[in-house]
Amino acid sequence: MIVLDLRKYKTLDLSFYLALEEYLTSLDLNEDYFFLWDIDKSIIVGHNQLIEAEVNLDFVKKYDFRVFRRLSGGGAIYADNGDFMFSFITTLKSKDEIFSEYLNKIKDVLCDLGVNATLSGRNDLLFKNKKFSGSAIYYKNNKSIIHGTFLYDSDLDLLDKFLTPTKEKLESKGIKSVRERVINLKDYLSLKTKEEVMDYFLHHIDKDIKLSFLNDNELKEVYQIKEKYDSYDYTYKKEPPFTYHSKERFEKLEIEVFIDVVKGVIKDIRLIGDFFKKQDLDSLYLKYLNKDFDEIEIITKNIDITEYIFDLTNEEFLLLFRR
Repeated sequence: MIVLDLRKYKTLDLSFYLALEEYLTSLDLNEDYFFLWDIDKSIIVGHNQLIEAEVNLDFVKKYDFRVFRRLSGGGAIYADNGDFMFSFITTLKSKDEIFSEYLNKIKDVLCDLGVNATLSGRNDLLFKNKKFSGSAIYYKNNKSIIHGTFLYDSDLDLLDKFLTPTKEKLESKGIKSVRERVINLKDYLSLKTKEEVMDYFLHHIDKDIKLSFLNDNELKEVYQIKEKYDSYDYTYKKEPPFTYHSKERFEKLEIEVFIDVVKGVIKDIRLIGDFFKKQDLDSLYLKYLNKDFDEIEIITKNIDITEYIFDLTNEEFLLLFRR
């Protein structure tokens, strides 16, 4: 495994790491890549989320946080200088295999450091039955990217104020607040600083690692991609105009549909939520555009929704339209 050592850059904008992921997917990879994110005050939302529904923007402004949008699905994330994040880039394709393979690598390192973590659900790591790491996955340029959070010494009270998941989402997890579900690992690890923990991960994430560094040309390309993730328009994508809106909460995801219907014909359609997409949704939207709204069920029967969205069946998808 190639481990990118970014320590000399110290704390960087979260957009840098998103751009680095995208840059690495453009390469012809013969080995997996791994790197850590040393970040400051940030909120990162999933690719298909509405910021206004997930984040308290008054607190973002009050505490001078920045908001970023990632390519992966999943929920909104709070980050400050008391935590860090991680990324793996691989050519593996199976979602379940990827989560199992790489989250177990994180779990094994933590075991060395005195924390017996457990895997939970589709993408979480727990300690004392509380979450300290959540991860998400996406695909680009025939590569798979899994990235996740690591709560080391984060301000959990502030985290609870910034994130505003729906009541239904909290109830599905049997909790009343985000704060109730999460835990920092600082007091449980044998190493006592965040920097020591990050260094240990860099050298022990795999049995066979090769430390690598970015050269000037690579850094330049990453910074060019970074401009997209710094863009206000990219981050604050608004919901489409719509005449039909519906929302459903399932065991593993929450999804909303917005449709603009003009004289019974679908002119725009968008799916919003914390789901993980298997491929770009534009090709799915095209199947519905300029078709009669009343034909949605017929159209859907000729589509395999699982080819676009993980953990969502055609029957579940059609519940969005049965009102």
